Amino acid sequence: MSTAVVPLPAGRSRRLRRPWLPDFARAAAIVVAGAVLGSVADALSPAPLNVFDLHGPGAPPEKAPRVTVEKFRRWWKSRAVGGNRSLLILDARNKELFTEGHAPGAVLMPPSPAEEFAAAWRAAADLLEDAERVVIVCDSEACRRADLLAKKLEAFGVRHSVVLEGGWEAYRAAGLPVKTGARP
Repeated sequence: MSTAVVPLPAGRSRRLRRPWLPDFARAAAIVVAGAVLGSVADALSPAPLNVFDLHGPGAPPEKAPRVTVEKFRRWWKSRAVGGNRSLLILDARNKELFTEGHAPGAVLMPPSPAEEFAAAWRAAADLLEDAERVVIVCDSEACRRADLLAKKLEAFGVRHSVVLEGGWEAYRAAGLPVKTGARP
């Protein structure tokens, strides 16, 4: 079986089979030119944007200082004996996980969404001011919410926060007390 070659009508070429291609090329050229001009204008600006700054406002959080479970256990025991509020535990997990189990006295403070963080901040502002130590708990060591919360707290002036190494998994494995329900 042979296939016949069908010639194109006169005046038409194979390039015109994709009529969108010239428009796409023009649009791509405009986008590239805009990006180049914007970058040059930003570089020449007296106050350039931190678009490529790895430590700017949109940057992923760096790892916050950590505290081992053993050291945390000592802090916990001194708190239980003394009955003071010098140790504040912030739980960076979501409300459902907090309700399933959390450290007694822990305050739920998810770093996002912004509305939940703002409400938790207002509720815990006095506790944060009085606390000598702030320990942030998240799911595990891989959970970045604790680092994000530490970065947000630092932006609000709380410079004495640390993240529990290993997170909630390590807390549970250490046999520390657990409370369920929505209340601390």
